[in-house]
Amino acid sequence: MSTEQAPMTGIPPAIRAVMVLAAGGVAIASIYFVRGMIAPALLAMVVVISVHPLRRKLLSLGWPNWAASCAIVLVSWLILLGILVLMIVGVAQFGQLIQQYGNDVSSVSAALVDAVHNLGLTLPPGAGMDAGSLVALVATLTEAILGLVVSSAFVLVYILFMSFDARLFDGLAERFGRGHALTLAAFARYGSSVRRYYVINTIFGAAVAVCDGLLLWWLGVPGALTWAVLAFVTNYIPSVGFIIGLVPPVLLAFATGGWQTALVVLALYCVINVGLQVFLQPRFVSNAVQLNLTLTFFSVVFWVVILGPVGALLSIPMTLLVRMLVLELNDRETFARWLTGDRQGSC
Repeated sequence: MSTEQAPMTGIPPAIRAVMVLAAGGVAIASIYFVRGMIAPALLAMVVVISVHPLRRKLLSLGWPNWAASCAIVLVSWLILLGILVLMIVGVAQFGQLIQQYGNDVSSVSAALVDAVHNLGLTLPPGAGMDAGSLVALVATLTEAILGLVVSSAFVLVYILFMSFDARLFDGLAERFGRGHALTLAAFARYGSSVRRYYVINTIFGAAVAVCDGLLLWWLGVPGALTWAVLAFVTNYIPSVGFIIGLVPPVLLAFATGGWQTALVVLALYCVINVGLQVFLQPRFVSNAVQLNLTLTFFSVVFWVVILGPVGALLSIPMTLLVRMLVLELNDRETFARWLTGDRQGSC
């Protein structure tokens, strides 16, 4: 006997749409007001989902449940701590570069502001960078890193509990597959999509970071390793990550090597990053997660507003989660899934 809920049939479609939008608005507002608590939990969930296949592999090799769970905790912690170390090293090196080249960057910024004014254009007050604003930027980044370290403590605890609770999902298909086949299939697709998304981003991020770092080292731009780390981290931010990673090295190249060096950095950065991140990577990501480009870009902006900075890293997994909960648990929503870019679900 099936235990799946029967679809609502007595409510007109317009009323159903209003009800869904109202419920969605309440849910989003609730997440916004408790984002300091829920964002670390969501990050931990994504990390545990990403490494969960390792647990199944260890169990198939005869490892006991507790040992497989401990391995998942260890790998998840190493991933998170590795990202933290990269960010801390990057900010520390950025601070050293500001101390060394801050005056040069300020001079270049002032020259650019003057050039804009000479063209008859106006800039908002405070446009440009002086030594004080650069120091303030370093202080802001340091404060953000310290906040991230504190938040990571919660993430580590969440990972510990979620990794041991993951054993509860073993054998779900055998126990509930007959009555909840659609639900279990949707959750399985979600986990698989999240893992493929991060694997693809990691591969392309590493390739972009190596190419950018070698380019900057070859051109003699200071802090090549710092900007390579920045390129790797920003690769996890869809659509706008490239711009975030482009501006600092171009500005520093302008300050230390003149406009010729800056132009070379800008041109080759665009060749490398646009070629990999704009033309190749989206094709792989689109096939992996089945999201269209418009929704991908909007999801970054939306989840940053709702969850804060971590929303940029979680934008695609969160959008996939919402699509799964709202659309994929009802096999009649094929057209709505098609609009989001899900070609498999619309077949």
